[in-house]
Amino acid sequence: MHIISGLLGETLKDINPGVVGAVTVIAMNTLKNAYQVATGKKTRIELSNELIRDMFVTTSFIVGGSVGQIVLNQLPVVGYMIGSLVGSVIGSFTYNAGYKVVISFCVDTGITMFGLVDQDYSLPEDVIKDIGLETFDYETFQPESLEPETFEFETFAFDSIQPDSLGIKYLRRGVIGISKIGYVE
Repeated sequence: MHIISGLLGETLKDINPGVVGAVTVIAMNTLKNAYQVATGKKTRIELSNELIRDMFVTTSFIVGGSVGQIVLNQLPVVGYMIGSLVGSVIGSFTYNAGYKVVISFCVDTGITMFGLVDQDYSLPEDVIKDIGLETFDYETFQPESLEPETFEFETFAFDSIQPDSLGIKYLRRGVIGISKIGYVE
């Protein structure tokens, strides 16, 4: 109890309700997201990203509430509420801006940030079709039977060849999904 009492307060009556609320919010969001991972609605990477985001915004919420309470010390509850609102908004904007910087860094360098960003080096299906490659699913592939064509020498005519024009598309590495980097047009 002594370890926790330093964080929450010296006695039970000194417990900071903002910290209790923050821990409760993080725990409930983590449980909800973990259930969605277990049912296959989210991935492990999405769970990690949302946990980091929740912790960052909640920390900003607590700091903003404390600053609001100090600035508006005549209105302790209202000061904490206003500070918490401003802190969580600033924390959310800061996290989103930082997340974009991290994703851009991962796009440019190829670093996966400890597995939180999925690097996919395969081309998407629409790009493969645009460049004219034919693909097949090798697990369900059924080859056609081979029947050679026959012809007679007297009636044989050569086919004329029409060259195809080249359609060049430049691919670049970029974001193709949530925390997924690959090649895009």
